[in-house]
Amino acid sequence: MPTIREIAAKAGYSPATVSRLLNNDPSFSISDHARKKILQTAQNLNYEQPNTTHGLSYQVATIFAVQPKQELEDIYFSNLRQSLVEHGKQANLKLTFYPDIDHIPHDIDGVMAVGEFDSDALHKLRQLTPHRIFVDSNPDLHHFNSVQPNLQAITEQAIDQLIAAGDTPIGLINGGYWNKDQQVTHQQDPRQKYFESRLRELQLFDSRFLFIGGEFSVASGYRLGQQVVQSLSKQALPKGFLEPV
Repeated sequence: MPTIREIAAKAGYSPATVSRLLNNDPSFSISDHARKKILQTAQNLNYEQPNTTHGLSYQVATIFAVQPKQELEDIYFSNLRQSLVEHGKQANLKLTFYPDIDHIPHDIDGVMAVGEFDSDALHKLRQLTPHRIFVDSNPDLHHFNSVQPNLQAITEQAIDQLIAAGDTPIGLINGGYWNKDQQVTHQQDPRQKYFESRLRELQLFDSRFLFIGGEFSVASGYRLGQQVVQSLSKQALPKGFLEPV
């Protein structure tokens, strides 16, 4: 990691100025131009700001609303749980996992939520604490902050890489979501929309190669695989499949 002196030399400011800015000195005043230049320089040099909480530990309640079976079948969720714990330790966050919102004490510093929640649970969460964040999704943009993957960029990048390799036509094997309040309402996964939009734009979309299941699960993926074989048994298969299931 670069030193304060290296950042200062590159940005054109004194080490004292850079140090006070990067260490969040509350009494330090600096122009917006200088602030932006120093922070951009630090970012370009891959500077990681040290922990400045001075031993303070924040109590964060974590609701991991993912079924155990789903977590066992999908490595994404098991890796996500592990990442939350590891990065929480680095940031002096003491994460305590709770089975539901009703078990969370009122003296916590914040709440982190993963998974799907019905409207009643979301209302309780809004009443519990103003410090709340969703990871991987956001059920209500008006009331919650979130950290989410850029699904559009990921989908379009995968398509562009397949096209660059000459692997067209391209198919999609995907799933969807059930509305938590009304299980009869099936919601489209946004990656399907991005997939169709990008291929239509490139005039490469072929609905014959679109296979959508009811949910994301091993069983659903297996059924879709059988459907692919049956549907395309008498014609050429796509050169590539996107399969975020």
